[in-house]
Amino acid sequence: MKKIALVTTTISIPKLLVEYASNFENFKWKNVFFVVAGDLKTPVEIIEFCENLQEKFGYEVNYLDIKTQEKLFPKLASYIPYNSLTRRNFGMLFAYQNNAEIIITIDDDNFVGNGDYLKFHSIVGDKKRLKCISSNTGWYNVCEVLKEEKNRYFFHRGFPLDQRKTIEV
Repeated sequence: MKKIALVTTTISIPKLLVEYASNFENFKWKNVFFVVAGDLKTPVEIIEFCENLQEKFGYEVNYLDIKTQEKLFPKLASYIPYNSLTRRNFGMLFAYQNNAEIIITIDDDNFVGNGDYLKFHSIVGDKKRLKCISSNTGWYNVCEVLKEEKNRYFFHRGFPLDQRKTIEV
């Protein structure tokens, strides 16, 4: 089983992690750990929250306060601004250094849902034989299957402008 890290940053108590831990427990995931990268506005109560989360579910929960981030990654610290989502980079590096084979990043408004959250995340890095979709241009618009009442075309961000079809409505 691959070692999986769930990483987030927060300026509040990340209560949604309880739902993630509960989901992982329900689906019997073992090789998982959490990393929470704090920021200047993160309340000190987060330390107790992380300790309680670890105690309740048995998953390792690592809280990286500002001082810890700067101690672990002193060269990077001057490049990552305070009060920014980019504080999460410290959490990702910490997960990597702690041998996470899969690193999942979430925001505090991402919810776990009812299904096995890690089921499809856990296949990252696996080799699979799959059917391949192709086009005569070498570009396939994955939004092509979307239907809109006025027959407008949709394109995913990054799809080349010169490959986009246009229609009149």
